[in-house]
Formats: sequence, structure tokens, C-alpha cells
Amino acid sequence: MARANGREESGALLAKSVRSVSVTGEVSGESARPSRLLTNCGLLARTIVCCFNRFIVDLMYFGISLNLGHLGGSLFLTFGLTCSMELAANTALFLVFLRFRYGRKPLYCSSVILAAAGFGLSATSMLFGSSHGYSLALVMVGMFGVSSAATTIYVHTSELFPTSVRSSAMALLDIAGMCGGVVSPYVFQMSDSIEGRLGHACPMLVYGASALAAGLLILTLPETKDRRMADTIGDAVTLSEQATRSKLNIPDEPARKKFYAAIDGVTEWGNGDMVSSSCSRE
Repeated sequence: MARANGREESGALLAKSVRSVSVTGEVSGESARPSRLLTNCGLLARTIVCCFNRFIVDLMYFGISLNLGHLGGSLFLTFGLTCSMELAANTALFLVFLRFRYGRKPLYCSSVILAAAGFGLSATSMLFGSSHGYSLALVMVGMFGVSSAATTIYVHTSELFPTSVRSSAMALLDIAGMCGGVVSPYVFQMSDSIEGRLGHACPMLVYGASALAAGLLILTLPETKDRRMADTIGDAVTLSEQATRSKLNIPDEPARKKFYAAIDGVTEWGNGDMVSSSCSRE
């Protein structure tokens, strides 16, 4: 398959990776300790944002899935609608990835913002006493966004961490998600503690505000689409710099050299010094 796609074969690529690891030693030994996630400021901030988002996504996902009876109406109908929203969200994501190839961050942000809008509007409808069908439809819109976000966050977060600590980082994110699943049933218990329409709408208000906060925080993370996955801590730290450089349309070092060479008539570069064509001829 690699030959058919014009790519380097996996055997040669694996041998090259093993040689580079054996030479640098960055992927093994002391530098591969999970504590590196906490000692590097850039990775620490990235880990906190990813853990928060994973906590919020699982909080919303399991909060709705495990408390369908609190939404009122037929439990079987609500369960069927929830399953259909999850299936539609994953199908839509597959088509978007296949056809349009959008980045991970835009897809995730749009998903959680859609969830925030659905849950927020459903809370508003509950506060003002709208019909049950209208509120349920808005909750299903939020469930569509949550299901989409739950799929996208796995892809995005796994590409944000270097190979040396990726397994440890994903395990930490799984723990954060489990904590969100544990807390999720207690959010719906707020409706039993608070009387009236406010108590009925309070869980949706919590979900909507949490989704909005998660969507805003994810904007601080770099985009990983069409970028080589980081192997070392240094590669992961420079990922943000590469994303900023790409956003500002700043070319990389070889491209900048070629660009200025074309403008200034520079033909050679050596140790950062420019050599003009006239000087080289002399």
C-alpha cells in the first residue's frame, strides 16, 4: 500500500525511526518519564486544557445518556432519539473527514459550541415553560454536538502529545473523563434539590456553560492537521510555534532563505551569512 501511494515503506521508515531514537535517546530513558508533562510549562498548560475538555465532554455525554428519565416523556422514545443523534454525529464526522478534510480544532470547537447552544436554548425553554417536545429537540441538538466532540477529542488530543509520553498523557485524559462520568449523575440531582422551573433547567445550564468554556479553551491549543506527529518533548513544544507561524503565513527557514535569495540575488548561504552572486563571481 505504501508503494501504491508513493510513500516510504513502513519497514524502512521503522528502521530509520529506530536509528534516530538510538542516536538521540530522547524517546527513551529519563526524558520519557510521565513527569515531563508537569515540568514543562507548555505541556503542562496543554495537559490542563485537554483534561478539562475531556472532563466536560464526558460530563455532558454520560450526564445525558445516564439520565434520560429526567428529560420526561417516553423513555424508549428518548433513548431512540439519543442513539440516532449519536449515529448521525459519527456519520457526519466521517463524511466531513473524508470529503472536506477540515482541521481537528474547527470540528471540535463547532461541536462543543453546538452542544452549548442546544443545552442553553433548552434550559431557556424550560425556564419559560415551552412545550416538552421543543425542549427535547434542543437537548437532542446538544447531544449531537456532544457525540461529535467525544469522537473528535480523541483524535485531536492524541496528536498534541509527543510519542515519548503519549500513552501516559492519554491515560491521564482517560482519568479526567472518568471523573466527568462519575460526577455527571449528580448534576441532574440538582433538579431534585432546586424547586420549580429553575431546578428543571439547572442541569442544562451547567452543561451549556461548561461546553462554552471548553470550546473557548480549546482555541489556545495548536492545530495538528497535516503536521508531523511529535516524537520528543521539543517537537511538541515547537508545535505551537509552527501553528503560529502557519497562521501568520510566515515561511519556514529554508523557504525564507530561498525567498530572500530570489529578491536580493543571493545564491549561497553559509553559516547564516549571505553571499551575493556578484561576490561569488569575483
